[in-house]
Amino acid sequence: MPYPIIQQFSSNQKNVHVTGPYPVPVGDWLVKGIRQNVIGVGLTPMALPTVSMIDRRWISVYNNSDYTVYLGNASVATGDGQPLEAGAPFSLNLDQNVILYAIGEAALTMCDIRIMEGA
Repeated sequence: MPYPIIQQFSSNQKNVHVTGPYPVPVGDWLVKGIRQNVIGVGLTPMALPTVSMIDRRWISVYNNSDYTVYLGNASVATGDGQPLEAGAPFSLNLDQNVILYAIGEAALTMCDIRIMEGA
């Protein structure tokens, strides 16, 4: 027999009313899949990735190079971007319409950046 359930999952979510034999969880997980990319970043700001995953909710950036890269908006520079050291990861919840950019510090070397997105 169906019964009502009221369960709060986090401070960011509202109470969920479910009628049925099982509670249906509501959460912040990925339901459409993941996608990975490799991007070469040099001395000009580069979008990470160049085309965002449709309905993206999350992005992870890994600096697979030997140099520091700097994260920010389309005008990011080494003097104002958030540094991402060699071998360091960075992730955040990011909608597909918000574009993250990176710039490298090495003049003649493209920095190998690994991207993983989830929707």
